[in-house]
Amino acid sequence: MSTGMGEEGEVVPWAEVPAEADLKTRMYQLVVDPVRRPERLRRLNVTPISGLLLHGPSGCGKTLLARSVARETGSAALFVQAPRLLKPYLGQSEQAVRLVFKEARELAPAIIILDQLDVIAAQRSFASSDDAQAHIYIYIYIL
Repeated sequence: MSTGMGEEGEVVPWAEVPAEADLKTRMYQLVVDPVRRPERLRRLNVTPISGLLLHGPSGCGKTLLARSVARETGSAALFVQAPRLLKPYLGQSEQAVRLVFKEARELAPAIIILDQLDVIAAQRSFASSDDAQAHIYIYIYIL
């Protein structure tokens, strides 16, 4: 578990996150504000988002941004390498996902950072149909 720590372990305050202003504003409105001021959404009868997918090339700061959001909201950050959720035996991958979400509920408020999600995406060129099917089930289960 981590609480807003960068890859090397340094604390990264929200104001120092090197991201585009539009992206930071949107992230603040979608994630930080609802956690800090839930009464605003209740007053408007709006349900806060339950998930957010950040995408981009490796090294562009997605994980840093997610960890900084966790720090800014005072939430626990559970950092999960998605390939570690894939297990060899029937039902073990689903159990691994359930455990991550169980831990998040126990630590609530919590942000689950699923890193390397693209690695578990089945590639048709060299994945058997069983492997591809298993990866699709894991994706659906996570989402």
